Amino acid sequence: MTQTDLFSHARHLAIIPSAGTGQRYGAAQPKQYTRLAGEPMLVHTVRRLLAFARLDAVCVVVTAGDSDAQSVLAALACSRLHILHDGGATRAQTVSQALARLTAQGAAPDAWVWVHDAARPGLTMDALERLQAALVPQQAAILALPVADTVKQASSQNGAIRSASTLDRSVLHTAQTPQVVQLSLLTTALETAHAQAITVTDEASALELLGVPVTLVHGSTHNFKVTTQEDAALMELIMNAEHTKQVARPATPFRIGQGMDVHALVLGRPLILGGITIPHTHGLQGHSDADALCHALTDALLGAAALGDIGRMFPDTDTQYAGADSTQLLAKAYAAVKNAGWTLINADATIIAQAPKLATFMPAIQARLAQVLGCDIGQINIKAKTNENLGFLGRKEGIECRVTVLLTAIAI
Repeated sequence: MTQTDLFSHARHLAIIPSAGTGQRYGAAQPKQYTRLAGEPMLVHTVRRLLAFARLDAVCVVVTAGDSDAQSVLAALACSRLHILHDGGATRAQTVSQALARLTAQGAAPDAWVWVHDAARPGLTMDALERLQAALVPQQAAILALPVADTVKQASSQNGAIRSASTLDRSVLHTAQTPQVVQLSLLTTALETAHAQAITVTDEASALELLGVPVTLVHGSTHNFKVTTQEDAALMELIMNAEHTKQVARPATPFRIGQGMDVHALVLGRPLILGGITIPHTHGLQGHSDADALCHALTDALLGAAALGDIGRMFPDTDTQYAGADSTQLLAKAYAAVKNAGWTLINADATIIAQAPKLATFMPAIQARLAQVLGCDIGQINIKAKTNENLGFLGRKEGIECRVTVLLTAIAI
């Protein structure tokens, strides 16, 4: 799939403005390339977003002359990651130019754009899920935290900074990112701010000029912006603590998951199982391509990693998944499983179908699933059973698939 094809089909696109030089940080290199816990800050930030399977693409926006981003991010090696050399002199310019590039390459006006700071590598999955749940068309949502400290309005007198008044902290929040809104709204908001010569420091402030409702979603204390070297030291302590927790996995570093899916057989649909189209008079009915084997395998993987289920990650109420290729959904789900620290040992699947006969298609199904999961073909086992002419399966009204998987913790 080309970049244009990807953007034109995407429903959720992340933009990471990464064109700044981080002057307040006081380092010889741009702040986003500073190493934290052994890796550049930008790598940590991008990895957090790639772990969120709802994002169809993650776009890092750098300056035209930036030759470091490609090599720094090469280790992540993900088809959803893109580097755009469209960075501007300000954050607003960088985001505006990235939006123009996405629009030129076919991104839909109603696609959701998630703008996240490169210098917020502590973003949590829980915060992303809360933000996702708050999205409403023609509105915006941002992560934010209520102010805990007493806040003073300052004034300058004879060269000294003094307290002029105390603000009501009950109505104050500190803004975080991501800040999420549909592409056309954000484009218009930033164009309006530019036309009025108004400097905006985040997307929400531009949207407020248009009167767009902006929902504040509870963020995370770990999701602070690294602005100074003291911030970086604190973030590194947090990351090292997270690493320690990952190392201290349960004494038995294995997880078992099971998945089951069933679909009705109907006329006028292709029969797809394990990513392979099988010649038959009937096909499986469903919102996506109705590949019951991929769905059961996806559920088994997500269940073993305690990441919910396929319906939560890819809801059938979302139009972007109408007719979706279930092998792509499987690949996204397994990427989330690996980012959670688990990898596949083996999968054992049973297809229950009175018809058609599937024996000749087993090697192709096995090979296709191994390709999607990036594993050895010997880690995938597929069996086919009839239902001995009993029940709706025996009457050839549907096909059921059951899968069991074993995961192991990824060595750190």
